[in-house]
Amino acid sequence: MKPCDAEGIAREYLTGKRLEHSLSVARLAVSMGVALGLPAEDEDALYIAGVLHDIAKGLDGERQCELAERWHSENGLAPPSHNIALWHAPAAAWLIRRTRALRFCSAARWA
Repeated sequence: MKPCDAEGIAREYLTGKRLEHSLSVARLAVSMGVALGLPAEDEDALYIAGVLHDIAKGLDGERQCELAERWHSENGLAPPSHNIALWHAPAAAWLIRRTRALRFCSAARWA
């Protein structure tokens, strides 16, 4: 997946300030990678993880819970937290996996 592909996916799920936030996080992730001395070839991965980290936040709580439960079940994890504010992270990881950005799921899960 290329950064422009990730931006396209983000635009399907996010609008307005939330989209701008995710684009800012993507740029910050790349800057942090540079500051930490990570290899330049990791910059695309950092950008993609940043831009996709919140793609489930715009979904309603019921859908977030459904996707979070799927993520946890498919990965042998305990059921998701009862705190609705945390459901978007595993829900985003599930969506990212389905958009073929498999290697970025871990970053989204812990974002």
